Amino acid sequence: ETGTPLRYRHHLWPRWWSSKSTPELRESMEVWQQRSRATCTRQIECDLARTMPEYLGGEEQSSLRRILRACAGRHPEVGYCQGESFLAAVPLLLGL
Repeated sequence: ETGTPLRYRHHLWPRWWSSKSTPELRESMEVWQQRSRATCTRQIECDLARTMPEYLGGEEQSSLRRILRACAGRHPEVGYCQGESFLAAVPLLLGL
């Protein structure tokens, strides 16, 4: 087994993934979303429907869209990578 032992994950993941939403963080997220290139935004929209549709409802998909667009805007040299949505969905599924 590699990484964090399974018996500790349910205690540690919420601490690692959660963050207090501040006005500064919300403002930064808005700016980063706006910087997301149109090609990234189109690919994100295509992938949203394929990312765990049986588990993610409308609200979670909206959150996932904002997260992915902000990441693409924050790191324009990378943009959006197919499959990134599955990684970003994990904290949403955990309620973080």
